[in-house]
Amino acid sequence: MKKGLFFLMIFCATYLQAQENNTLRTELDSIINNYPLMQQASLGIMVYDVTAETLLYNMDEKKLHRPASTTKTFTCATALKNLGPDYGIRTSIYGTGKIHRHHIDGQRKNVLEGDLWVKGNFDPAFTSADLDTLLMGLQAHHIDSIAGNIYADMTMKNRTLTGYGWGWDDTGDDSPLLSPLVLDKDTCFMTKLTRGLENLGIGVKGTVGDSILPKDAQLLAEKCRTLQEILPHCLKDSDNRYAESILYQLGNLNDTDYDKTETCISFVNQLIV
Repeated sequence: MKKGLFFLMIFCATYLQAQENNTLRTELDSIINNYPLMQQASLGIMVYDVTAETLLYNMDEKKLHRPASTTKTFTCATALKNLGPDYGIRTSIYGTGKIHRHHIDGQRKNVLEGDLWVKGNFDPAFTSADLDTLLMGLQAHHIDSIAGNIYADMTMKNRTLTGYGWGWDDTGDDSPLLSPLVLDKDTCFMTKLTRGLENLGIGVKGTVGDSILPKDAQLLAEKCRTLQEILPHCLKDSDNRYAESILYQLGNLNDTDYDKTETCISFVNQLIV
């Protein structure tokens, strides 16, 4: 009798599950067939019960669709898992050489007898106000002149300025230029930096270029923005620049220069799989 009751309970549970699945299929079919937008969209659906490990609904799930902003959620989840919410995206100014006092044009000035370096880590929210904060930090070292050059360290990501897989017609604000040194959504960082130095009366004898930051360089000023600060804008406003920045932060886990996009994506694939 108990054995019969046990099988009856299994039968009832299976029947109820089947009824729920039929209801789900009916409701999804109704949405797809009755909304005009669905008739124009490229649509692929797969509903999977991860607890029961059963497929509940599927439609064109194996077709190759252009990924939409839902992929941002996977990128952000991967970043939270691997980097943590307090992970810092730093834009830093370094110096090589010593600061010495010289008499120049009858005045005593502090000269950096070396080069100035800017290390970019693709802060997507970096603004002119943040640059002013960096310059104020540099000014605190009482540097009046730089004897050498100014270099930008752009090794945080590859040199491609467009997103991986973006279409040829992706233009405008939705397709910003992707650089380790972004300023107000543009790549004019070094130009505005040198202009800011001039406005502060800090002369530069050398030229502007890019190279890899030496290991013995000394940190002079830094602006740090945490991952948790940029996540809301990335997800709520669906900002492509922010999402690309978060993706490339994952590449830093390998501690290599000029990270390939495929390397960064591999971390996201590991989360999904």
